Amino acid sequence: VTVPSCIAPSGGSAAVNISFLTADLSWTSGGANSEIVVQLEDETTPSVAPNTGTNVAGSTYQASGLFADTLYEFYVRTECVDGVEYSAWAGPFAFNTFLPASCTTVIYPEDGATGVPAGTSATPVPLTFAWDEVLDAVSYNLYYGTSATGSATILLSNYTTTTATINITGYNALFYWKIVPIGPGGAAVGCTDWTFTTGSDPALANDTFDYQAIAVYPNPATN
Repeated sequence: VTVPSCIAPSGGSAAVNISFLTADLSWTSGGANSEIVVQLEDETTPSVAPNTGTNVAGSTYQASGLFADTLYEFYVRTECVDGVEYSAWAGPFAFNTFLPASCTTVIYPEDGATGVPAGTSATPVPLTFAWDEVLDAVSYNLYYGTSATGSATILLSNYTTTTATINITGYNALFYWKIVPIGPGGAAVGCTDWTFTTGSDPALANDTFDYQAIAVYPNPATN
């Protein structure tokens, strides 16, 4: 086995700051000094000529002046002898500056809705949830919760549509739900929990009673 005299870097990664359009790039260095080239995605491999890229001491570099919603890549090589001996280029290591998706607004059921139809585990009632489409969102995570959880923290499923039909069980119950759109730049943040309360058992929603047919125990009784 012939060990190269100048070992190429490996494992490039990027942490993008969307707000300031910068990216903190890092890699596993093959030596003390490196040279890096940041470019648009799918451009040609950088030249092997000396001083083609930016000289970097160590194995980190902050790329700045980036454009939003853009695909980038970077190449990096070890500079073993300044301006003379270099490793092969490692890369491309891809990253992007896509903005995270924004939150959606509820269509149905409305936030704070009451009397939403429900059923039992034996006879559940389907409820169709619906929400606005979000520009650039590719899918939507639906979270739910109950009064026991106090918020919508349980991931039910991911949907590529803007509707989802779910079986609802439990009368007079408080439910939480939330839609988190997912885009190329990641999941939306800060999306609001909505609530709705299911209605009463329809079997008990009787407008008239034959009071003479009602037996009360104990007798006498109050309330």
